[in-house]
Amino acid sequence: MAKVGFSMPRLFKVIGLSPLVGILLIVGIPLLFVRKGGTPNETDFDNEFRHIFSDLTFRYVVRDNSAISKLDSSCRDRPEESKANCVAFVNTIREIDPTLTESLARLDDLLSDPPGSAADEVLVGARNQLNHYTRVHEANQLLLAGWDSKDLAIWKQGWTLRDSLKNDSYAQ
Repeated sequence: MAKVGFSMPRLFKVIGLSPLVGILLIVGIPLLFVRKGGTPNETDFDNEFRHIFSDLTFRYVVRDNSAISKLDSSCRDRPEESKANCVAFVNTIREIDPTLTESLARLDDLLSDPPGSAADEVLVGARNQLNHYTRVHEANQLLLAGWDSKDLAIWKQGWTLRDSLKNDSYAQ
């Protein structure tokens, strides 16, 4: 009668190698998605740049604008937990600000080592966008801090900063 299956020594080898294979998969797969070190070529730079601004636009700006459009103007003067649209606005900012922070970090990383062939006006524009949205993030943090602490002065400071950024020529 023929033997079917693994012999015991072979089974021990398979079981012994399983954790090693698991570790290699856990460590190796994320490395496939990490940006390669060094200066990106112009195509990689352009593609990453477009991807960052696509994420920024659709995952942050659109939702932010929608939340502001639904906001009762009295909420800007005095945040009230009894007003559903105030609560919805703050919840939206709390949800989308991490997207903004992630996009800023990716853009900062990309701009730290641009390809030599990148046009100066593209780099200047991108750095201006980075500075603009860093200030937007600061305004969001002030709004959230004012809301959480119920500090009207901090809340108004957040709105003042947001309002000052509306006229910024780098706002999307």
